[in-house]
Amino acid sequence: MVDATHKTAVLQVEIGQGSVIGRRERNEDFYGCILPQDATLRKRKGILLAIADGLGGHEEGMRASQIAVKMVLEDYYGTPESWSTKRSLAQVIQAANRWIHEDGKRTGAVRPMATTLSVLCLRGVRYTLAHVGDSRAYLYRQGKLQQLTADHCWHGSPTSIGGHGLTRAIGMEPEVRLDIQEGGIQEGDLFLLCTDGVSRVLDSGDLDRFLDGAESPQQACDRILRAVGDRGGEDNATIQAITVRELPDPLLEELRAEGKDLPVLVSVKPGMIIDGYRIMARIHKGGMGTLYRALDLETGKEVVLKFPHPLNADDPVYRERFLREAWAAKQVRSPWSVMVLDRPDRQRTALYTVWEYLEGKSLRAYLQSEKRMTVLEAIDMARQVCHGLIHLHRKEIRHRDLKPDNLFLLEDGGVKILDFGVARVEGLPPVGGWLKLHREVEGERTEFEGEARAAPGTTNYMAPELFQGERGDARSDLFALGVTLYEALTGRLPYGDLFQQARPAFKEPVPPSRHNPGIGPELEAVVLKAVARDPAKRYQEASALLYDLEHLDRVSPAQAEPLLGRGPAVYWRAAFIFMSAVAALLAALLFLGRGS
Repeated sequence: MVDATHKTAVLQVEIGQGSVIGRRERNEDFYGCILPQDATLRKRKGILLAIADGLGGHEEGMRASQIAVKMVLEDYYGTPESWSTKRSLAQVIQAANRWIHEDGKRTGAVRPMATTLSVLCLRGVRYTLAHVGDSRAYLYRQGKLQQLTADHCWHGSPTSIGGHGLTRAIGMEPEVRLDIQEGGIQEGDLFLLCTDGVSRVLDSGDLDRFLDGAESPQQACDRILRAVGDRGGEDNATIQAITVRELPDPLLEELRAEGKDLPVLVSVKPGMIIDGYRIMARIHKGGMGTLYRALDLETGKEVVLKFPHPLNADDPVYRERFLREAWAAKQVRSPWSVMVLDRPDRQRTALYTVWEYLEGKSLRAYLQSEKRMTVLEAIDMARQVCHGLIHLHRKEIRHRDLKPDNLFLLEDGGVKILDFGVARVEGLPPVGGWLKLHREVEGERTEFEGEARAAPGTTNYMAPELFQGERGDARSDLFALGVTLYEALTGRLPYGDLFQQARPAFKEPVPPSRHNPGIGPELEAVVLKAVARDPAKRYQEASALLYDLEHLDRVSPAQAEPLLGRGPAVYWRAAFIFMSAVAALLAALLFLGRGS
């Protein structure tokens, strides 16, 4: 574990920047940065730098570079917090690209309205770099300079669009193809962004010399721009530099701070009043905590309080996971997911989270009493869970523990997804941060960054790829839903009880109609596709599974099975009907023979 007592609460940096016009009439370069002073915003969304070089040496290029930088800087901080930095940057840059491309068509510009763009985001202990064009980004680490970007231009060709030889640029096409990379950052790292007015005059060796010994990123920028002028640079030259002075704790600082000083109650009993909540009764004890039904004395409404296990009170990773569950649930807020209740006006004296109280029972409790659902009930349940997963996956949240225990059947017929304790939120670092891991490739030992976690979930509902150490994605959630649907229809598991197997073997699943003859071939095809061992053969999105569940008449049926395979009862019933028909026919023939 990292000792947080010697770490800053937020990422600390120092920035330098500057631009010179060269011998041009105007400066088509544009740059900007946002260094949030609000600690929470800096933790959650990071620090952003952007630099652009308008194409063509004319007014349209200058306008394009200004729009690109302004839109990215303004729109990025409005993206959902649950989104990964990579997704957020891709979305806002694509929006800027479409705007510039359409603006160029609207104004009827003869000359191209396009620009290069490089955007750098430092967030926590990671960087994300998005790039298109021939502006450049470098990383100066421990005295060595590394170029991070590749120029998107024709090699050796002096002519092309705008005279820059660019093959890709913002505004050139309706959709732009971005280069996006991510990596870890270290204290002392210096990131450098520059336009080609710098890189065409100074090579990597020159930049390395000017960065060496610079007391600040601003001094480095001043040195480089002065050298460009001394060497007769004619083009606009723009540069930005950011030095990492101090890294934050790689764990989720804001979540840990929220519950860092709150005590964990050793004993919670009915009748106790905690921060305005009267404890009524214990509901459930699970892996992440114990649930109690409680009455909010201020509003008169029943709620659920979730308390962490006292034995894990001193484990910072457990505390982080406990708090992260409520944070993830707050990002979703859909009718198909349990809702966490915020009371920022109420002071907490202990570590717990507050959730809505639901009337009904879990799917597990239902199956224990009823054995299985009717076909219509199971389809409706799966449809509602699909709606819930659509909301989760749009926020880049993977539940990773879907199962009957975590699906709640409301008394009014609704279904809610419960328990986000092991959910993966792409916008947040993994629980426990990132570790330096090692692997051997062709005999060479290499170092790479890996997630400090074990495979999450419950064995019987985990997709095969998770057992192989893969991270999984939305299709892993759909596999778990497919297993749950199979179980709801049949009372059995498609691959048997994997918990009893030392090494889970995913053999061909038994068609569900063998256990429940009421399952039609179309529904069977849907279920078998959902639980496919190969993720590529599974449903790729929850919306696709939802569509098939709502349009079973359009699904290609599963291959018909022999009657005996679909169940002995069906076989003998069919055999009895056939034999009865044969007997009736013989009797009729015998009667006709006698009559003649």
